[in-house]
Amino acid sequence: MKVLLIGEFSGFHRALKLGLQELGHEVVLAASPDGYKNIQIDINLWPPAIFEKIKILKAFLKQFTILKGIRRLKGYDVVQFISPLKFCNSLPIYGLAFNRYIYEYLILNNKKSFLSACGNDPLYYKIGKNKVYYNPIDAHYKSINRKTPTISPEKVEWNIELAERVCGVIPASYDYLNSYKSFNAKINVSDLIPMPIYLPDFYYEGNQKVKGNHPVKILHGISRPGYKGTGFISKALFKLKKEYKDAIQILTVERLPYDEYINCVRTTDILIDQCNSYGYGINTLIGLAYGKVVLSGAEPKAVNALNVTDCPVINIKPDAEHIYAQIKKLLDSPESIVRMKEQSRNYVEKVHDAKAVAKQYLVFWHNS
Repeated sequence: MKVLLIGEFSGFHRALKLGLQELGHEVVLAASPDGYKNIQIDINLWPPAIFEKIKILKAFLKQFTILKGIRRLKGYDVVQFISPLKFCNSLPIYGLAFNRYIYEYLILNNKKSFLSACGNDPLYYKIGKNKVYYNPIDAHYKSINRKTPTISPEKVEWNIELAERVCGVIPASYDYLNSYKSFNAKINVSDLIPMPIYLPDFYYEGNQKVKGNHPVKILHGISRPGYKGTGFISKALFKLKKEYKDAIQILTVERLPYDEYINCVRTTDILIDQCNSYGYGINTLIGLAYGKVVLSGAEPKAVNALNVTDCPVINIKPDAEHIYAQIKKLLDSPESIVRMKEQSRNYVEKVHDAKAVAKQYLVFWHNS
């Protein structure tokens, strides 16, 4: 099967591509490198960095680069998009119209089309985030003392039109499953398919016993502070440092190059990802793959949607005292840290391995 993956989201499509290739399929990933993460792609739909500071020129060069790139993206058995608005910011005035043209061109020139729901879809913005008690979008705007802006009706309408037009929508998290399943019956929505991670990229060395004379290392990566709930996490870490002093070593890093960030994850014991989401994302999977104890979104509803019963991710809410209590339990029981590290790697191998996830995509693509 020939598969075309459009767009990238923290290495999501790259991992799916590698899983599909292991199963013998021909896959092309066309996207931008996803900013500072510099994800490996096959066809770059982004103009050279030299034009970044010239806004008007950058916009038209981006349009030209995209148009040039998609002309050869024809004749695939499956094309899958991440986000309904992947090309919306290409032009300052006609962004949505240009975005629509690109999607329609790719749908018409390939056999089957699908939407992977995991990239700030307008339907999540309009519906999904309001079906939970807390969410990263409202939390972000609250953190900067602003009211959450209203998503434009035109973007919501396009999201609905695209979802009805493609052969199916595949949610990658509970938040997006909630958005599409509750909308209308015209949309062919799959059950939640787990996010993929390509495990050969994350060498697992096994876990050593936490020794009494070595501090427990705790890492929090800051990429989008309001979305991730960094304010709550930082307060909890400050309180823990006052209590445990040299028994713990806290590292907070911000927007590191990907390779440098990975080195930080490899050497930590506990990774704190986010607290404003019901479910977890790619950063959590990276921590699990390296056999780390991970704190993130793991609400029972989100875990149940994955159809698993043994998720080792420790659920944290946007509450500094709650986060403090969850970490304190770990620090007061060092043997549990070693046990949970092993569970982390076993879980990600069982649930999120790219090859196993790719098989689930193939089943849905075939049946839709």
